[in-house]
Amino acid sequence: MGCSLHKVAAAEVRRSQPRTGRRLFSLRVIFIAMLLANVDARSYRGADGTTRNALDAAEPTESVQTQGPPRPIAIASQSGRYWIANQRRGSVTSVNFAGELGPETIVGQRLSSVYALPGGKQLALTDELANELLIADCLSSGELQVRSRHRTAGGPVAVAALRHSAAASDPSQLTNSIVVAARWAHRLYWFQSTDSSDLPSDDAQLDSSVDHPTTIDLPFAPGRLVATAGNEYLVIADASGPYLGVVETASRRLINVVSLPGHNLHGLAVSHDGSQLLVAHQMLNDFIPTSRDHVFWGNVLSNMLRTLPLSELCRVGNCSLDKAAKLHGSLVPLGREGLAAGDPRVVRVSPAGDVLVAIAGTGELAVRRPDGRQFTRLGVGRRPTDVLVSDDGLQAIVVNCFDNTLSFVDLGSLKVAGQLELGMHGTPTEIDRGEELFYDASLSLHGWFSCHSCHTDGHTCGLLNDNLGDDSFGAPKRIPSLLGTAGTGPWAWNGGQQQLTAQIEKSLRKTMHGDENRQIAAADVRALAAYLVSLPPAPPLAGAREESPQALVAAGEQLFRQLDCSQCHRPPSFTTPDTYDVGLTDERGVQRFNPPSLRGVGQRGRWLHDGRCYSLSDVLRVHPHPGGNDLSPDVRDALVAYLETL
Repeated sequence: MGCSLHKVAAAEVRRSQPRTGRRLFSLRVIFIAMLLANVDARSYRGADGTTRNALDAAEPTESVQTQGPPRPIAIASQSGRYWIANQRRGSVTSVNFAGELGPETIVGQRLSSVYALPGGKQLALTDELANELLIADCLSSGELQVRSRHRTAGGPVAVAALRHSAAASDPSQLTNSIVVAARWAHRLYWFQSTDSSDLPSDDAQLDSSVDHPTTIDLPFAPGRLVATAGNEYLVIADASGPYLGVVETASRRLINVVSLPGHNLHGLAVSHDGSQLLVAHQMLNDFIPTSRDHVFWGNVLSNMLRTLPLSELCRVGNCSLDKAAKLHGSLVPLGREGLAAGDPRVVRVSPAGDVLVAIAGTGELAVRRPDGRQFTRLGVGRRPTDVLVSDDGLQAIVVNCFDNTLSFVDLGSLKVAGQLELGMHGTPTEIDRGEELFYDASLSLHGWFSCHSCHTDGHTCGLLNDNLGDDSFGAPKRIPSLLGTAGTGPWAWNGGQQQLTAQIEKSLRKTMHGDENRQIAAADVRALAAYLVSLPPAPPLAGAREESPQALVAAGEQLFRQLDCSQCHRPPSFTTPDTYDVGLTDERGVQRFNPPSLRGVGQRGRWLHDGRCYSLSDVLRVHPHPGGNDLSPDVRDALVAYLETL
């Protein structure tokens, strides 16, 4: 993956204790741990109450998600230390500025982000499994002490702290807030401090004084957050699709939603002069078939750094997806034929104006000088998920999720100065190995994209792709979610694949053309299948928001039965193995389709095989089953309320 030095493994590496760390820069050998934690095969209780193996069903227990290797995911700097959030282990590992490894403190279940709060003493963390915002004190020992926990819902994935105007009518009155993005709830949780309005900006701590949050509902599932200079606006990226939203912080009001020609907007940063937004993302061309030549030249899926004027983005506009303005800005490609840059994930800007982009799919950090046009690419570790620029701007610290390491990059010489292993771990399970393959862009020709590029975190980017899944080009199909895919076969829109492993191998060879890069081993296919089968369905929207109109849901469930929806969408998987003529025809004249599962159907963004519908209500309004245009608005509302609980 990008750099041969990552094949070097330490014969003996011991976990450092709080006061007996190793000095990073005294190391003459770069230590990389290639072994991952050895855990038991995953099992879970199915819907019928029986215990099943992960390959037999699709309902893993929540505790499964916290097992296995630590999976460092994010980093923050506070109190003279780096603090690394470990996703799987629900823990935080500290490293001091001398490169000495400190203790690991378990604080939650499945951490998704970490943020250094104003005041220099505390961190804010999100736990996407426990649905919590955590405020923790940074202790001199290198440990964390959780001060308070605040309930959110719907899978919190990002957090930001803001000091901003308390009211639009009085910009001089300042307040402190913590904002949490909850992906599955399509919502922001806005926690405002009750005692910070009179604190100076350089000593404003956000702690257990935060009160009950204001909620801001969004028309898309949020992912990354970034505040503009002065914190006047907060920009929210779609977790998988093409949208950006803007909230005016003083009023805490969504004022604009725009659409970009791209998806997976995983890197957000404000430019050095504060006038532009940098967005690292991918761009899928739904009208280009996934032939070998088109993949080779990057015509199918490319990786980009887009620059958008904040003056155009941060203004009052439309906030509905169907009316979202198109915004283009300027583009810089990341990668080229023969040396692609699959899955850009993080963008950072150094004090000197260097632009840094973590290329997660190829294990690299790309750096562009302020006066340069080209990026210098450095091999770091497998799946870099976060980057922190040191306060003095001389160094970038890269979190390598699958290697369980930090890479220290000298921004002067643009060299990797050293790496630090974050703790011992054992042999990976088949599921762990499948996860690593899922995010590996080397499975595609020249590294243009990974499985994750289209199936974001196992879900879907919501776009169309013209591949041979239905055995022909010329009829692009909506990319399905793979969350909860176990027990929903056959696969492909035409139901042509009875085995998940066969579908995976076909995708690797015919869509990604990865067999030209590397041998597609049967063990790799099995590992990918094991990983996919371990993924639970996307949480229902109503459940993620912890709200549902019970009477309306009950009426919708009754209508679902009365209208015989279960003929095609039979519980508990809410699909059937057959194909049906439902009155739709694709560009190749195909009229029979396998019905997708309805579990998590409210989280898909677009519906039907060609993505023609942008809401569940539209599906029931324009589509001739069940009842088609004869369904009254009240009936549609009841059915949608029920479907959003699945």
